[in-house]
Amino acid sequence: MNRLRETLITSLIIGVAIAGIGCFEIQEKDISLPKEGEEEVTSPTFQPVHPTRRVPAAPNRCKVVAEVVGVERFEYPRFELTLQIKEIKDIPGYKNFLKSRKAIKVYPQFIIDYDGSILMSLPQNVELAEACYLLIGKKIEADITYRGDERGGSWNIINWREVKEEK
Repeated sequence: MNRLRETLITSLIIGVAIAGIGCFEIQEKDISLPKEGEEEVTSPTFQPVHPTRRVPAAPNRCKVVAEVVGVERFEYPRFELTLQIKEIKDIPGYKNFLKSRKAIKVYPQFIIDYDGSILMSLPQNVELAEACYLLIGKKIEADITYRGDERGGSWNIINWREVKEEK
């Protein structure tokens, strides 16, 4: 009976250690001590969880010149811009995930507090929020980044400035 308890405890310790690493998950099975006359004890089985793990996108950023073709405003300061990309420029030190000149939807990437609230006391958040007042047809230059993983994500605008039309 002592050997059985040792095996059971060892199985649990190994299961907890592996689950703590995050590479496997424990599928629960009955691991209770056998009743009188029973011999068989089942132990936890381990299944890889890699197919369900998400890998965030690598750090990326690019500078674009774009025309505003859509603005959707939500509760201030949240908004969504639809931009028709005219030019794409690489930023040294970052990967550029935007490869084609197409229309994309971008969302503001605000700096937030620990509780998830937007810190509107920061000048960069105030400047970013002003983009919700852009009019359709305006031309802007902006830094954008892709946030997400292999299953999906969104384009985020980090900062912007209006491009003055040359006459």
